[in-house]
Amino acid sequence: MIDARTQPFDLPDVDHAMPTLASLYRYPVKGFSGQTLTEVKLEPGRGIPMDRFLGIANGHAVIPGEGWAPCQGFVRMTRNEGLPCYSLNFDPERLRLTLNAPMGGCASISLSEPDTWEHANQAIASWFSPGALDAPRFVRRNADLGWWDFEDAPLSLINLETVRALSRQAGAVLDPLRFRGNLYLDGLPAWEEFRWVGGRIRIGDAVELEILRPIERCKATSVNPMTGQSDINVPALLAGREGHLFFGVYARVTRAGFVRAGDPLRTGEPASPAQEVGAPNPGPPPAQWPRHAQVVRRVQESADVDSFWLRDPLAHLRPAPLPGQHVRVSVPGPDAQPYWRSYTISAAEGDQLRLSVKNEGSGGTVSPLMHATLRESSSLLMSGPFGSFHLGAAERERPLVLVSAGIGITPIVAMLRALADREDGGRPVTVLHAARHENSLALWREASELAMVLPAARLRLFLSRPEDGGALDMVPHAEAGRLSANAFAGLPAQAEVYVCGPPRFVTDVRRWAEEAGVAPEAIHSESFASPAAVSAQRRKPPVNGPISVRFEADGIDATWHLEDGTLLELAEACGLSLPANCRAGVCGACRQTLLAGEVVHLIESPFPLGPRDVLTCCAVPVSAVTI
Repeated sequence: MIDARTQPFDLPDVDHAMPTLASLYRYPVKGFSGQTLTEVKLEPGRGIPMDRFLGIANGHAVIPGEGWAPCQGFVRMTRNEGLPCYSLNFDPERLRLTLNAPMGGCASISLSEPDTWEHANQAIASWFSPGALDAPRFVRRNADLGWWDFEDAPLSLINLETVRALSRQAGAVLDPLRFRGNLYLDGLPAWEEFRWVGGRIRIGDAVELEILRPIERCKATSVNPMTGQSDINVPALLAGREGHLFFGVYARVTRAGFVRAGDPLRTGEPASPAQEVGAPNPGPPPAQWPRHAQVVRRVQESADVDSFWLRDPLAHLRPAPLPGQHVRVSVPGPDAQPYWRSYTISAAEGDQLRLSVKNEGSGGTVSPLMHATLRESSSLLMSGPFGSFHLGAAERERPLVLVSAGIGITPIVAMLRALADREDGGRPVTVLHAARHENSLALWREASELAMVLPAARLRLFLSRPEDGGALDMVPHAEAGRLSANAFAGLPAQAEVYVCGPPRFVTDVRRWAEEAGVAPEAIHSESFASPAAVSAQRRKPPVNGPISVRFEADGIDATWHLEDGTLLELAEACGLSLPANCRAGVCGACRQTLLAGEVVHLIESPFPLGPRDVLTCCAVPVSAVTI
């Protein structure tokens, strides 16, 4: 066994013809360095023997030895970047473990001699700050089970080719040990592991694993395992370059046996799904998981728009898309640039989703690739549905105005399909669509046919450059000219307006609707997340403190100083448990509302923030604040 910190992970290119188990690791103390192994026995209900069976409780929560506990109760890299610099030696035969601190001193325990723990805990308490409840100390889980990320997921698998792919995106070689996996696999295409979710794989002659779900990544992966310092914001890299926060997959053992480095890997084993409808899922919801969706049909809608019908392998787990929501898709590209975009779901039927995509030609990146490369049976990575821009149920009695330009018609068609299915026959519906000419009318005839089911619907199509004036009579509801404020004259003030199109078009429609008397909060528009051209580097706080901070919901007043870190870290030091996940400013889970004062974000967000939104994981106060 070798201390993983002292041995950089070699990452040579390999042939994809022979998938293998490249290496095995265990991490005796949760959050600290690991050990490489040559052979282990895997059994159902357990992970690698003695993996994460010890931890250092941080004193902020009670850690029950008999059960699983979440990471927030332990000393961990999201709060202590330097943990990789603590050298670890664990001898499973002598049942002795030693931690050596980089600043000197050691903590040594014998699992068979309880008296050794008290002296070790004195050293631990001198290395790490006390918690709200107790001083940091060693803890051990009963039956030597592990404090894994989730109780049902004792193993984590990392595809080394995916590490290579992300390294190319980063412009630097990423050490695979950043991801603290148990089983490192090689000889596979990048991101192939997401294809296994819900099925089983076999390693060697006997061992079978059930693949549970992809692993959402946090700030800990930003820490270089050789230096103990954050150097690359991996969650921001994933979000900006791949469109999601997932890397690696969780698994559990379904058939016992020994596995060894170099064992062959067989995939695609037929099995019942690892995830069942209605089963509890402790991680992010299945809609967020990236998965390989298959193209089952391709339909030309206009000269430059094709619809791709995708079969979603997680359709039975995720909620049905709401009319107007979107998915994110990524396609392989010729270089290290990000090749993902968000596209509206223009129709949903069973386990299939329709994306109607305009080929942007030289002005686009992903859409030309989709048009050039996707055929029936092709696949692409997809996640979603996402988005708050969707038709709601609360305003069913209010007049509805659906406004679009160009390919912005896709959510409008989805909404019309929903209205037709609901049989909202008595609701006034106005559809206003703008296009250049007849040849660019993707989905307009479908919209017209759907509106025929709604007797209170009224449609108007504005063609700014009709190619043949005489042909206007052949296009349903068409008229020459541009959509303007005149189309909103007489609009009921209680109307709900949904608008989708280019930014300037959306701005104009908002103004025209407000001038007609529609309340600003009743005007809805969409802004997609796209590959972010933002810096992933963390800025230094502009102030040192002290600054007063009030956490209103908990009635807690605190004082922030520079050494307290972010607002999230300050809250945790006060014994509060605020929602958080990535701790890198990209997932949005920690978003809170700023009630008073000012903050600055130390990391630029890859998605738009409201004027009073605060990402507590990367924000610090610059004046007295109330959150």
